[in-house]
Amino acid sequence: MTLTQLKYLVAIVEQGFNITHAAAALYTSQPGISRQIRLLEEELGISMLARNGGRIVGLTEEGKRVAMSAKRIVNEMSSLKLMGEEFLQQESGRFGIVTLHSFALSTLLPAVVGVRERYPDVTIDIQHGSASQSFELLRAGGVDLAVTIDEAPATYGLVSLLVGSIPRVLILPRDHPLLGRASIELKDIAAYPLIFHRSLVSSGWSVMRAFKAQGIEVKPVVEVMDSSIIKVYVEHGAGIAIISGAAYDPQRDRGLCSVDLSHIVAPTPLTIVLDPLRYLRGYAYDFIGMLAPEWTRKKVDNAIKDVVSSPVYPGH
Repeated sequence: MTLTQLKYLVAIVEQGFNITHAAAALYTSQPGISRQIRLLEEELGISMLARNGGRIVGLTEEGKRVAMSAKRIVNEMSSLKLMGEEFLQQESGRFGIVTLHSFALSTLLPAVVGVRERYPDVTIDIQHGSASQSFELLRAGGVDLAVTIDEAPATYGLVSLLVGSIPRVLILPRDHPLLGRASIELKDIAAYPLIFHRSLVSSGWSVMRAFKAQGIEVKPVVEVMDSSIIKVYVEHGAGIAIISGAAYDPQRDRGLCSVDLSHIVAPTPLTIVLDPLRYLRGYAYDFIGMLAPEWTRKKVDNAIKDVVSSPVYPGH
């Protein structure tokens, strides 16, 4: 059994069981991957890949367990390489973050600037994605950490650090009739066309649940994945919207007004999500500390240990 064989198996799973795509991702040949997988199956004495008419359609039950272990081993090898790089390059490298567009514009800004000032030779790579997209990118090893609005499902084997919350606000055009009210309730908001932020695990669904809890039926006139687009639509009169307060800036959004909805809608949770098998460099810990001072390096390491030792951690 070789590390190369395990990498090939992981790549096949990540590429949707398409060996051609796996070979392209690893810059190798399709026959070479197929041969190494056959050798691995022969050595283990099991069939790992489920086939239908010669086409790979998934993993066998035994294959699922092997693939899970292979993923951990490959990730741990990557972490060992990063450890070596950190010892050689203490204050340089690439720091990958995935987050929501609105968080990148506001919430993360002080911490990003702080890391840049402390580590001028570090390149910070910020990518945008919903919570579910962030979890998948993190599991695939594409980034060092995610800053998003939801905790990762326990079955993902990721570490979620709750670092705070951000109030939700109602945004409206400056001449909207609701701005004349002393107090705004959900039933008042529901009387107007609504634009919602859409995602499987995002604020849009939480807001919808708040309406349903009061027996108020609402149907969004527009569903959008990006708060910046929502604000443009609101400013042009397409409707009003409830968004995270992090997405609203009175200096930039001068054509809009906002109303704090803390009294009727739960705030947006702010969560840092980590892969416990990915080695974090010093600047990643510093970034976390700048964003949430209560999360010291020791507390982060303890949270990682708690997840890995949990009975529900994948592979246990």
